[in-house]
Amino acid sequence: FEMFCAEVSLKGSYELDLRYEKWARTISEANRHAINFLTTTRLYRDQVKGGFKHIDLNEPFKHQAKRLLGEAAEKDDIFKFVEAFRNHVQHVAFAVHGLKGRPKGAPLLEHTLVYCKKERLAEDPRFSADDLGLLDDNIDLLSMFRGYMATMSRIHIALRKQVQKACDEARAAIQQAKEDYIQAQPASERASHSAVGLTACLSTDDRVVNPVTLMLDWDDARVALAQKNSRPITLPEVSA
Repeated sequence: FEMFCAEVSLKGSYELDLRYEKWARTISEANRHAINFLTTTRLYRDQVKGGFKHIDLNEPFKHQAKRLLGEAAEKDDIFKFVEAFRNHVQHVAFAVHGLKGRPKGAPLLEHTLVYCKKERLAEDPRFSADDLGLLDDNIDLLSMFRGYMATMSRIHIALRKQVQKACDEARAAIQQAKEDYIQAQPASERASHSAVGLTACLSTDDRVVNPVTLMLDWDDARVALAQKNSRPITLPEVSA
C-alpha cells in the first residue's frame, strides 16, 4: 500500500490524465492494495498465536500474543480503528472512497491522499462516535496503516524477545551437530557440504521416527529479518 501511494503520487506530479477509465482503474487498484494490507494483518494476528507451543514459558506464547494484541486494541486509537475498519471492509468490499491531492508542501511521494469517508463509516455500528469523533472527514489511510504497523512492530519485537533464547540455543545445537558430523569424517572428506542432508531422528522400539533435517538456510532468513526489524517503526510526518 505504501508503494502504491508513492507511485500514484509520483505519477500525479508529471501526468495529467482525467479520463474516467484511468480514475476508475486507480481507485480499483487502491482498493485492492488496501484490502491486501488488511487481509495480511489479519493473517498475522491469526497465525502468530499458534507458534512456539513447544517452548516452556512462564506465560504461554499464545497468551502473550493475545494479551499484547488486546492491549493495543484497547489503548491505541489508530490500532483500534484499523481493526474495526478491516471488519467493516469485509462486509462492504470497499476500503477506499477517493483520492485527492494534499496541500502544497506535502512530500513528493505523499502528494496524493488516499482516503475513506468518515460519514460512510459512521453508518456502520462497528464504529462508535468516540472512534470517529476526532478523525478528519476524509480519513488518511496511509497515515492509519502506518500507525497500525508501528504498533504491530512493537508487539512483534516484544514477542520475539520471549523466544530469542530458545531460537539461539536451537541454532547453536544444529550448528554444533553439523560441525561434529564433519569432524567425524575422514580428513580427506571433510568439507562444509558433507553435512548436507544431516537428519536428527528419535529412536524408539528399534524404529526411527520424527526425522528432522538439520539445516539453517531458513533460519538464516529469520536472523536477517530479525536484524532488519530489530527496532520499532518510527512514523514519518504526513501532511494533512
